[in-house]
Amino acid sequence: MEDFQVEPNKIYHKACEDFLIRVPEGTFDLILTSPPYAEMRDYVKIPAEEYCDWFIPKAKLFYKTLKENGVFVLNIRNNVMGGRRDTYVYELVHKLNKEVGFDLIDDMIWDKGKMLPNTKGKRPMDCWEFAFVFGKGLDVTWNPDPLRTPYDERSLQRFEAPIKTRWGSSRTEKGQKKVQPHPLGCFPKNILKIGSETSYQGHPAPYPVKFAEWFVKGYSNPGDLVYDPFGGGGTTAVAAQRHGRRWILTEIHEEYIRLAEKRLAETQEALF
Repeated sequence: MEDFQVEPNKIYHKACEDFLIRVPEGTFDLILTSPPYAEMRDYVKIPAEEYCDWFIPKAKLFYKTLKENGVFVLNIRNNVMGGRRDTYVYELVHKLNKEVGFDLIDDMIWDKGKMLPNTKGKRPMDCWEFAFVFGKGLDVTWNPDPLRTPYDERSLQRFEAPIKTRWGSSRTEKGQKKVQPHPLGCFPKNILKIGSETSYQGHPAPYPVKFAEWFVKGYSNPGDLVYDPFGGGGTTAVAAQRHGRRWILTEIHEEYIRLAEKRLAETQEALF
């Protein structure tokens, strides 16, 4: 196979596996994506019982083309079918670890806040999705400071009490330890409270730019190369471009490529 050099800041009109088979090993710093969920989308409808067989060959190419200690973020949700919550997502996570080789760094919850009313069935309304953070190794890029948020008043009050008094510690060290609040705010939590898109953006299943920005800022550095194998309307690339990262998308639907190109043309690049 001839040498193939990827061109950053470009949308490739290809299926991800057809593109990745030509990409050199260790190309990407961050892969951030939300693939079609099982049984959910008209444009790609994958039966739940076939989902792992459909996804794992792609994931092996993700692993190959990710740099050592690079990060792969997977936004996904196991839906309800026939009154039962399907379990294919848990099977997929297990296979990504045991068969592909990814280390599971964290399983995060995206609290979308708003949701369509649904009082059918024997369960509460569905208002969250997974964001699984995988690493090709454990020494991954992690930048918590840009993700910090202001402390609430109660948290600031708790800093006034020494830890030993506050937590009732039975440790035998002398004295009481006092912790000062970080000047940039509270350490990021693994529950992301980010509202979902409230209006149609030209794609039936976009995650919001703020969601993509959180992972771009936290799990990559300026100048890094960010890839979304299911590029859709270009949200991952918009977030990358805003924050000084290079990006690549693959997408098979021309209408979504046109949408992504329009959004990216309207997105200012970061000035560093």
